[in-house]
Amino acid sequence: MPSLYKWLLVCLLPLLAASTPIDSNTLDRGDGVYVHNKDGQIIDFVPIAELHSKNTNTNASIVPEETSSLEERKLAFEMKCFKATFDTNDKRVGLQDLGDIMDRYKTLEGGGSLVYTYYTAVLYACNYSTSRINLSRGTSNKVHSNLDSKCGSNTAARGDYKSGLSYGRTKKGKPYCN
Repeated sequence: MPSLYKWLLVCLLPLLAASTPIDSNTLDRGDGVYVHNKDGQIIDFVPIAELHSKNTNTNASIVPEETSSLEERKLAFEMKCFKATFDTNDKRVGLQDLGDIMDRYKTLEGGGSLVYTYYTAVLYACNYSTSRINLSRGTSNKVHSNLDSKCGSNTAARGDYKSGLSYGRTKKGKPYCN
């Protein structure tokens, strides 16, 4: 019997350690940008009022001097569509503001995420790799344009690159980075 327990522990422990989706219900500080570390903890939050003032001081310690040289726009991405829907105008505003934040942060740590909430929409960039990856407003916009064409402009969807970077959107209250 002890060998059965040992076998279960060895087989199931890695599954328990695997990353789990972040529930957007935990985004309880209001509309704005949430930055998560690899453990899913919020390490920075920029309220929407500060974001729209364009004078946001972000935490410079998360912008590294050296970054991954991966160029996502040169790589193909896989698109996934989901059932949740949101207001298209909320997504439009969210994409603009998320782009502004990506311009400020420039990169995303391995296992981290950058999440923007605006009324009904949650827009995000997730890094599933262990390396820092460059963020790009242009690449994000390209992914979302393709997702609009394939899934619909008000439908939850995600574009996944082989590098581990994903750009996506969902309805507030639904999981993301999953």
